Amino acid sequence: MQQRFRIFGELLFFINEKESTIQEINEKVCSAYGTYSNIRKRMNWLEVLGLIEMIGNRKWILTKVGKQALKEWTLFTPDILKSFDNAEKEYTITDSPIEISNMITELTNNNQLHKNRCTYNLWAPSPNKIDNIRKIINYSCEKVDRTNLYNYICTKFNLKTSSAESMMPFLKASGLLEETGRNIYVASSVAKEWCQTGADIDFIRILHCHFRFVGEMILFAEKDITRNEIYNEAKKYGLNNEKARWIAGFLVEAGLLEETQYLHLKASTFGIKFAKTLPITNYTIYQESNNNIENVHKKI
Repeated sequence: MQQRFRIFGELLFFINEKESTIQEINEKVCSAYGTYSNIRKRMNWLEVLGLIEMIGNRKWILTKVGKQALKEWTLFTPDILKSFDNAEKEYTITDSPIEISNMITELTNNNQLHKNRCTYNLWAPSPNKIDNIRKIINYSCEKVDRTNLYNYICTKFNLKTSSAESMMPFLKASGLLEETGRNIYVASSVAKEWCQTGADIDFIRILHCHFRFVGEMILFAEKDITRNEIYNEAKKYGLNNEKARWIAGFLVEAGLLEETQYLHLKASTFGIKFAKTLPITNYTIYQESNNNIENVHKKI
């Protein structure tokens, strides 16, 4: 984990200096590195691995194993990590495959399709949610009955049948899976294209065309904002906190949003460039639809 995740073993530096709470460690990390990297989750792992322990008053210290790791691991100073962040990166936005491109064009030219974007619940196996969805869609590229599909999902991800059932509305609402007969499913044409390209942004393109506040969330987070600000904006699109949290999770996983500090998100450079290739709408069209429905109910 130290080899794969930034600011993981580096937390041992701060804990070794002085017994501290998670909040105190977070403040030190933000000050030293200028960023937050899921400190609480990293602390949970450090505890599970026996590197740290709590001594009371929510304060943490290093164990003997933690002190040994501090001596033996290759750890990076804030200056080194900042040099990585400051290095210029080339971001390539690949062209959309034909079917996905056509879908985006239709959304661009038809305002009603924007209004039809849904607010269904989102659910996928963790971790690596996008990749796990891709595996399910890959399995469904040929027609498959519900029993076999559920068996695959439950076996592959160690889930109960109820979890597989709860995922189906999302897979269909997102335009990834189609029901071609009674309890017979197959990946949609755009989903098959995504499986061929393997690009996370193609999944986001599909998601954006079917769900509200996807590309719009990226642009809303152009500057560093809190998750609560995102959730409040999501409500204007008819999304509750949980649904907005799922969309944000997908965007973070795709590299389009970044967690800059605790409970803060910001669009990446790549994310902004990508979002500007999508047809974006304003939340007011959904409020207009809701007002129209309310007026009809009043007349009735």
